Amino acid sequence: MGTLYGFEDLFLGTLRSGVRSNAEQQLVGQFDLNANSMAFYSITALSCLMVGRRTYSMNRAVYLLSMVLSIVVGIISFSRTWILVSVLAFILYIISKRNNIKTIILTILILGSLVYAILIYFNDLAEVFIGRFTLDNMDTGGGRTDIFRVYHNIFINNPKFYIGGTGVVHYTEVVGYPLAMHSGFQQLYVCCGMIGIFIFLISALYYKIRFVTKKLPLLFYIPLITCLIFDQSIQFLNPYYLMFPFIPIAYILQLKPSDNEHNRNNT
Repeated sequence: MGTLYGFEDLFLGTLRSGVRSNAEQQLVGQFDLNANSMAFYSITALSCLMVGRRTYSMNRAVYLLSMVLSIVVGIISFSRTWILVSVLAFILYIISKRNNIKTIILTILILGSLVYAILIYFNDLAEVFIGRFTLDNMDTGGGRTDIFRVYHNIFINNPKFYIGGTGVVHYTEVVGYPLAMHSGFQQLYVCCGMIGIFIFLISALYYKIRFVTKKLPLLFYIPLITCLIFDQSIQFLNPYYLMFPFIPIAYILQLKPSDNEHNRNNT
């Protein structure tokens, strides 16, 4: 019974608010991810699955279950960024399938049915989402733009950070500002300086030349695009587990489209 009430609390947005009932604490006590991290993992899984079941040679039931779980996790995170980036991912997916009218129509019908079901049958869920988009801090992205400006000014006004940055682990103590950065790119240049940016760019370029040796369709770049965009609303280097989603993305960029999938994309 406690687990049942825990799931009910999750769908009412208590994970996002940070206020958990005893039932919910019992349900998620083994998890260390906050709502934003869950949303990031969700959009990673969702966008990776968009590449196609045949590409991974996945069982259909496992594939569909994975897709449903990815969407459910994203929904219960009540992340505004998840909503916006998911819409972008599906738009890119439809563009990548522009020659396959059947897939486009099916995708639109599924998404429309999901939105309709939430609005009609899960009214409390819909109200939480609507409330998230009507908060007073919407214009600052939940205060993210203010945090970005503070850290940018600190970096610009302290030349000692230009070369090696502030360091990744204790950067809040180093700069004397208590709030963590919420931009993956900013965390890279503030924490690691020019040396870190140079190493990151060289590593990315080496990977591209060494492993991404073939031309891939847009479909295979959707995970990279969505995760890079989402990463600008959270962190990249610290906490370290937010770098993990880029591992499957790197793997996808090495894949070869299956003949069936390639034909489906171009018919």
